[in-house]
Amino acid sequence: MAEAKKQSEALVTIENKKRRMKTYNLEGEHMRNRPDFGYQRIVQYQTVTHPRTGRVGQKRGRTSSPSSITFCAREKKVNLPHALSVCPDIKAAKDRGDLKITYQDGPIEVKALAAKVRKTTLQLQQEADEAAQKREDDHAKSELVTNAAKKPEPEPKASKRSGARRAPSSSD
Repeated sequence: MAEAKKQSEALVTIENKKRRMKTYNLEGEHMRNRPDFGYQRIVQYQTVTHPRTGRVGQKRGRTSSPSSITFCAREKKVNLPHALSVCPDIKAAKDRGDLKITYQDGPIEVKALAAKVRKTTLQLQQEADEAAQKREDDHAKSELVTNAAKKPEPEPKASKRSGARRAPSSSD
C-alpha cells in the first residue's frame, strides 16, 4: 500500500529525443479515474458581486485535466506526474525510442526549495551590503588621508583699516 502511494507521488522527467514537435494524447479509460493525475472534472463555485447592480451571486466554473501533451523538438519536461508514463501513447513512444523517461527519486519539496532560494538570496544581499559598507569605509578613509595630506590654506589677513573708505581728498 505504501509502495503504491509512493509510486503515485513519484515524479518523472520526459525528454523528446526527436528533432520534431510531437503531441501525445492522454486519453484512456485507465487514466480517467487516476487521482494522481487529476483526471476528474472539477466544478468550482465562486461568490461574486455584480459590478452594476451590486447583487451577490454564485458563478459556476469548470476545470478539467489536459487531454494531450506536446513536446517541442528535443524538449525536456521535468516534475511530471508518474501517471503520464503509463499512458498508452507515451508508452508506445518510449518503446519506439521517441521519448526518454527518467524516474526521479521522489517529489521535490517546494517549500524546502523555496527556503533554499530565499536563504541564497539573503546571503547574496548580505554580501552585497557588506561590500557596499566596505567601499564606503574605504572611501571615507581615503578622504581622511587626502585631507590630512593637504596643507591648510592661509586665511587672508585682516586689514588694519576698518570702517568706510575715505573719500578722495581734493588736495591730490
